[in-house]
Amino acid sequence: MDLKVDKQQILECRMKSQASSLIHERRSANYKPNIWKYGFLESLNSKYDGDDYTRQSEKLIEDVRNHMMFVETEDLIAQLELIDSIGKLGLTNHFEKEIKEALDTIASIENNNPYMTENLYATALHFKILRQQGYKVSQDVFGGFLDEKGMLEKSHFSDVKGMLELLEASNLALDGENILDEAKASSTVALRDSNICNILDNNLARHVVHALELSSHRRVGWFNVKWHIHAYEKDNHVKTILLELAKLNFNMVQATLQKDLKEASTWDVGETEQLPGCMKICFQVLYNTTCEIAHEIEEENGWNLVLPHLSKVAEQERGDAPSAILCYMREMNASEPTSEAKIRGMIDNAWKKINGNCLRTPQQVPFLSPFINIATNIARLAHILYQDGDGFGDQEKGSRLIHSLLAEPLLL
Repeated sequence: MDLKVDKQQILECRMKSQASSLIHERRSANYKPNIWKYGFLESLNSKYDGDDYTRQSEKLIEDVRNHMMFVETEDLIAQLELIDSIGKLGLTNHFEKEIKEALDTIASIENNNPYMTENLYATALHFKILRQQGYKVSQDVFGGFLDEKGMLEKSHFSDVKGMLELLEASNLALDGENILDEAKASSTVALRDSNICNILDNNLARHVVHALELSSHRRVGWFNVKWHIHAYEKDNHVKTILLELAKLNFNMVQATLQKDLKEASTWDVGETEQLPGCMKICFQVLYNTTCEIAHEIEEENGWNLVLPHLSKVAEQERGDAPSAILCYMREMNASEPTSEAKIRGMIDNAWKKINGNCLRTPQQVPFLSPFINIATNIARLAHILYQDGDGFGDQEKGSRLIHSLLAEPLLL
C-alpha cells in the first residue's frame, strides 16, 4: 500500500514538474478583453436606413447607366477601367447585367489588337478582369513581354502602371502557371525599387504601396471600398457621379450591417425557428454547449448566475499562440528568413488552389456564385487578420478596420 502511495506521489511530482516547465516555456497571447460590447452594438444608429436615401440611390444608379453606357464605349481600355472602378467601389451588384454584356463582347474579341498585345497595362487589366469574372484567359497573353530566358523584359520595369496591374493580375495564378509566377516576382522587385515612389505622383504611389502590402484579390472587397473611394477622390479620371453613388451606397450598406448586428446580438432562441435547418442545428449545438458549461460551473460553485454572463460576454483568453513561421523554425531547425519564405510559398500555393476551384466556376455554374464569394471571402478575411501577426488577438488592429466599416459613415 505504501509502495503504491509512493509511486503515486512520484508520478504527481513529475507531472507538476512538467507542468511547471511548460508554464515557463509557454508564451501568453495576452488577448485583450473584447471591445465589441452589447451596449456598443445597440448604440449603432444610421440615418441612411430610409426610403429617401433608397430613392436617391436609385436615381444615381440610373444616371450612371445613362452617362456610362458600356455598349457605347468604343475604347476597350476605358471599358475595362470602368468595370474595374465599379468593382473596387463596391457597386458591381447594381450593374451586373451591363458588366456581363460588356465582358461577353470583350471576351469574344480576338487578342490580335497591337495596342492590347504591346501594352502591358492593357493586357494585365484585360487578363485580371476576365479571370476574376470566370472567363477563360491564358497566361500566354504575357508571353510577348518576356525575353528568350522567360524573364520579364527589363524595359517594362519603368512602366509603373503596367507593373502595378501585372502584380494584381499575377495573384490570380493557377497551379503550374510559371509565367505568372515570374510576373509576380519581377513586378514585386520593380515596384519595391526605392526610386519608384520618388518619381510618382502621390496617388499612384499610394496604390503601389497598397498593392505591395496585399493584392486586391486577397482582400475582402467590401473592407477595401472606403480606401478606394478616398483614393479615387484624388483621381480626376473617375466620374463624380460614380463617386457620389459609391459613398451613398457605402453608407446604406453600413446601415444594413448595423441593423443586422443588433438583431444578431439578442441571442433569442425562439427566433431560430425562422432560420434554415442547417443554421438551426449549429445554433442549437452552440446554445446547448453554453448551457452545459454554465450548469457545470453552477454545480461546482453553487452559483446560479453563470448563464446570463456566458450569453453576453466574448472571453478573455490566454494561451500559447506561436506563429506559423515560429512553428516551422522549431520543427525544421530553419532560420527565420527561410521559414518566412517557406510559409509565404505555402500561402501562395493555397491561393492557387482557391483560384482554380473558384475563379472558373461562376461561368460554368452561375447559381453557385454567392456561395463561392462567401467561401473565398473567408480565406481573404483570414489572410487579412494574420497578414502582419495575430489580428484576431490584436484588438486594436482589428477594431480599426471593423469600426471604420460599421460605425464611420462617409461624408456626402
